[in-house]
Amino acid sequence: MRHTTNTTPAFLSFNHIDPSGISGIQTDIEIAVSLGCHCAPIITAFNSGNTHGTKTYKIADTTLLIEQARAILEDIPITAFYVGTLGSIANMEAIHSIIRDYPKVPVIINYTCASSIKGARSTEMTAGLNTLLLPLTQLVVIAANQCRTLTPYADTDDACAASLLEEGSDFLLMQYASTLGTHNQFGFYSKHGLINSYRQTIAEDNLNIIHNHLAGAISAYLAHELPISDTVQQGLRYCEKAQSAARKIGSGNPIYHRLYWTTPP
Repeated sequence: MRHTTNTTPAFLSFNHIDPSGISGIQTDIEIAVSLGCHCAPIITAFNSGNTHGTKTYKIADTTLLIEQARAILEDIPITAFYVGTLGSIANMEAIHSIIRDYPKVPVIINYTCASSIKGARSTEMTAGLNTLLLPLTQLVVIAANQCRTLTPYADTDDACAASLLEEGSDFLLMQYASTLGTHNQFGFYSKHGLINSYRQTIAEDNLNIIHNHLAGAISAYLAHELPISDTVQQGLRYCEKAQSAARKIGSGNPIYHRLYWTTPP
């Protein structure tokens, strides 16, 4: 059998598995295929649900999570980490121990998913994310209302972003609250302030769905080693196209068509 040198970029995703495919690991894998890279999936939690939502939730074994990730990292050159659903405080601590060993590999955090930790008090979640993961992160994707909860003394979106960036992340992509459900507006920030703002025509009010696709797409572009500002712009554009081609497969929420370009117009 003939073997060729691998030139396919790869990112490693820590995320849940959703049998409906509306979010989670299946989303990450399909986005990776669509954008010309490979996703190495590490399961953090198992959902029982459908296109209407999650019914039950079971946390993955932390020891197995570590074994899976270490095995991949010993074998495949990973050029980006994507942190989605964590599942538990124990999983968060394990993920921290893994990614800190690869300081040159950029980390993307989907705060909407990462902050949904079963059985953990909000103070534990906030302290863990802010102390363990944000200092290792290149970009955090977050909603304005979440950012305001984390930074209650900040009186504007810009001030919220600046306050959260002090926790350690290099960049922040915030979805502004006032535009949910009609169109989506995002602000892209660095520690020096607002870099750019983007208005998308995605009519989607489910933050989990939006941010799962957006953070996954940015991770894929980052795996191609594009500049961070380009990954944000391209990720937003990809999500807009995938959402506009969404298909009603079940009786609940439509599923984004991540391979939209394969369907004839």
